[in-house]
Order: sequence, then structure tokens, then C-alpha cells
Amino acid sequence: MRYLFTLAIICFSFILQAEKTRYPYIFNSDLNEGISQLSVMDIFQDSKGYLWFATKNGLNRFNGKEYIIYRREDGNEQSLSNNSITSIAEDRNGNLWIGTGNGLNRIDLNTNRIKRYSVEINGSITNSIATIYTDHSGHLWIGTWNGLSRYNSDNDSFESFSLDGELDNTAVATIFEDSTGKFWIGTRNKGVFLCDNQMNLISHFSTETKNMRINNNDITSIYEDAKKQIWIGSKYGLNKVDLRNNEILPFTSENSKLANNSVRCLIEWQNKLLIGTFDGIYSLDPTTERIVKMAGYDDMNKSLSHYSVYAFCVDRDETLWVGTFAGGVNYLNKFTSRFVFHKPEEELNIRTGIYGAITYESPSKLWIATEGYGLLSYNYQTDESHYYLVDPSSRFAFNTNIIKSVFYEDGTVWCGTTKGEIYKFDIKTGKFSLYHRYPVEYSIYSIIRDHKGILWVGGASTEYGLTCFVDDKLVKPLTNNVDEPFYISNIRCMLENEDGTLLLGSTVEGLLHLDTNKKQLTKYTNEASVEKYRIPNNYISAITRTQSGDIWVSTYGGGIFQFDQGIRRVMTAKQGLLDNNI
Repeated sequence: MRYLFTLAIICFSFILQAEKTRYPYIFNSDLNEGISQLSVMDIFQDSKGYLWFATKNGLNRFNGKEYIIYRREDGNEQSLSNNSITSIAEDRNGNLWIGTGNGLNRIDLNTNRIKRYSVEINGSITNSIATIYTDHSGHLWIGTWNGLSRYNSDNDSFESFSLDGELDNTAVATIFEDSTGKFWIGTRNKGVFLCDNQMNLISHFSTETKNMRINNNDITSIYEDAKKQIWIGSKYGLNKVDLRNNEILPFTSENSKLANNSVRCLIEWQNKLLIGTFDGIYSLDPTTERIVKMAGYDDMNKSLSHYSVYAFCVDRDETLWVGTFAGGVNYLNKFTSRFVFHKPEEELNIRTGIYGAITYESPSKLWIATEGYGLLSYNYQTDESHYYLVDPSSRFAFNTNIIKSVFYEDGTVWCGTTKGEIYKFDIKTGKFSLYHRYPVEYSIYSIIRDHKGILWVGGASTEYGLTCFVDDKLVKPLTNNVDEPFYISNIRCMLENEDGTLLLGSTVEGLLHLDTNKKQLTKYTNEASVEKYRIPNNYISAITRTQSGDIWVSTYGGGIFQFDQGIRRVMTAKQGLLDNNI
């Protein structure tokens, strides 16, 4: 029984380890609605910019918004010969060639007319097309399950190449011409044949080769990177070919971080060699040869719509397209990869609820206000996290552990709660100490310190909406330039200007400009009669300053606006925002 318990602990530790996996990219899979089938075996962008997706049930042309589907139609010779699409290529005349499980097809992209072909190799008709490739001269090559053929556009016929009998009755899986004009022919069971541009055999690489041996004879992909290095993908790993030194360097699960050996496709993207496998995408740095898993599909981290990757394509806009076996098409570009998801609560196995205000401690630590779990620290480089409770005895909603505002300075994190309390958190000791408790309970939403050393506190209160502390003493009430008391209600956010004045965002009174030297208050509201003082909405949710010094203000209901002693620019849903409620 003791051994069974130990085994359970080991299995559980593996589960936890898998849950902690975070991939650097989250792919978008929102284009699968409308696609003919979810097994995407090949992806190609034609000269007109259309994307073509080969599936097991039809060919899909995508124009950026919608699909046009090509299928076999019984009795129609001008339809595709078969619905199981294997490969796509375009010839020098602008015709699209489609390989299927039963026949070759040519689509005239100008007229959209389809012509069917049967490929003849050594006198025999073969219709099972494995791959199609257009070389640098514009010649079209067809790899079939029975050999290699080249299309002759002059007489609309095919010429077969046997390489002195080596390719007779041999399945040709991939064809590639390198930057020197040499051809690499990858097969299903004989490895790789290297030929010159006249199809004269130069070398043969297989598991039986004495000097330059590859790790498997079932070849799936061949690629040349920007450094002119040749890479060969197989059913058992990756091979780097060094012709200058007559060496082949293998990469498998046994000697590298390539955890899955079933390599299906290769492509270069953002200076990395991407490796599509049966279990996600791996990234290889050609300089260091370091391999990391960049995308996968597991219970906690579905950065892909399916784990089994079959096809890559990088389009003209540098968007990376990925075809999966059962999850359709995924894509990733500079827009979809702007955001990286962080889940610090997973490390702690807790449900922190809503994350609120965040303050930064150099070099890489965030202090985050939570709804019920107090103060959360998170190092976004190491993924280490920890939470600190203001009141460890109370772990339920609407308690002291609900923090609404945080502010970091000199080893201390200031925290405002929903109880009208301000706490100082000592980072060294990990302890809270009560700094001030207001006579009424309310949510404190903002804490800042100005250049004079005055601590300003804003919150959801009429009487205590804006208060300040000088030398740790509460100044009450605030007075104007004629020493009359004034009150500002429901302050949600604050920002100190470069001239020492304060910008205050209220949820009811709009944007307020407070000159603490002159004790003057200027209001900007939606009802202002003078256009200079009129803003889109009175509910101010945030104020921020960009690196260039521009100040932007967000509202709940009126979008965002740029502020410089008045509104300079407004952006709403009409200008492209997803919503006016920020």
C-alpha cells in the first residue's frame, strides 16, 4: 500500500509540472468556422495573395474574410478529382496545382477552371500524389507514391526521373532545391537523395550510410535556413546536414530538448527554425542549436487548437500559419502575439478572483491587489508568486483581504482596502501594519506621493473622496485659495503632472485639475458649456502618461481622450475601439 501511495505522489507531481508549462505564444484559431474540414495537411499563399488550405475533405481558398471550397463533384470533370488534398503549389504561369489522394489537378487562377491529370511514371499511371514543388526555374515537380515526375508545359505531359533506378516504385515525400541549385529528394523508406540540377545523383543519406547517416529513412520535410544550413525532418527526429565537413548532426528526444521525434514540417520564422511535430511546435535557435517548445496542446495550456502539427506557412505579412490534424488552422502574427498570458495563481493553487491595481518593483516584480487574497507578489521572469493576507483569520468575500489600491516606494507597498483602511506592507518582513483607518468604510482606489512628499489618497466617498497626509498626519479639511474647505467625491485615479499639479479622475465629477500651490481646482465635465473644459464622459476610470509624455484618460462610456490642458484627441468605438467602456 505504501508503494501505491508513493506512485500516486509521483504521478501527481508530474501532473503539477505539466500544469506549470507556459508557452511563449498563444495562437489564434478563430478562422475554423467555415473551413471544409479540420485536418489541414498543407498551406499555400498564391501570387494573388489568397491562402489555400488542403484538408481531407476539400480545398479551401481564404480571402481574409471567408472561404471558397473546392470539392469533387460526381459527373463534373471540371471539379477536383478527389477531396483528400495532400499538396498545393503554383507554377510560373500562375496556375495552381493540387495534389490529392487520387489524381493531380490544375486550377487556372484567372478563369477558376480545373483540369484533371493522371501522372505517368515509367509507363504506369499513378494517382496518389504525395507532394508538389516548384523549383527556382519555375518547373513543377510531382512526388508520388511510385516515384518522381516533372511537368512539361510545352506539351502538357510528364517526365519521370528514376535516379538510376533508386526511385523506382519509391514514395517521394518531399522535394527541395537549395540555394546552390542542388535538389534534395526525400522518400518514405530510402532516406534522402541529393542531385544536381540535371538530376544526376550526387549523394545518398540514409540510416545505412557509413559516413553521413540520418536518424530515419522516412523523410517528411527538408528546409534550408537563412544561414544556408540544410535541415531534414523525419519520423524519428531532425537532422542538420553539414556538407562542408561531411557531417550530419541528429536532434532527437535522446540528445536534445526535442521531446517528440515525429517531425512533420519545418519553417523559419523570426530567426528561429520551427519544428512541427506530433506534439506541438518546437523552436530551434540556429546559432546556439538550443531547442524549446514554443506551442502545444495540453490540459492547462492550449496555445494550439490541436497537438498534431502537419503544415507551416509564413505569408507576405509575416503571419505564421499552422495546419493541425484535428484542430483546423491556427495563425500567429505581431498583433495576435502582443499579449502573453500570466497566471500566477496557478503556482499557488488558489483562486484569487479579480486582479485589481498593480504596482512595479524593479527589476521584475509586480505587486497585485486581489479580491479576497490580499496582496499578491509575482515575478514575471521566474514565474514565482506568493500571496500575503492582511487578515489571515478571514478568508471569505467582503473582508479586509480585499485590496483596491497599491503603491510601491522604498521597500514598502501601500495598500488601500474596501474597509477605508490604509496598510503599509514591509517587503523584508512580509508583514502589514495599519497606517490609517477612516471613520467610515469605503473603497480606497488610488494612493500616490507627490514630489513634495505629500501622500494623496482617493476613494469612493463623498467626504473622504480626496485626502492627503503631510508628515504622516491627515490634513482635514482641504482648503482652497481663500481658506474655504472643499470636498471632492469618488476619486478613482490620480496622476501628478510635471509641473506639480494633480490630475484627479472622479466617477461622478469628471476630470479635475488641482494646483496644490495656488490651491485652485479646475473641472472638466461632460456638461461644460466651454468646449475646452468638455470631456466625453464624467466617469473617469484611469489616467496614464506615455513614455513620450502624452497623457491619456479613459472613461466608462466615452472611450479615451488625450489631455493637455484640454482635450486634444478623442477615440471611441467609431475610431476603432472595441467598446467605449474602458
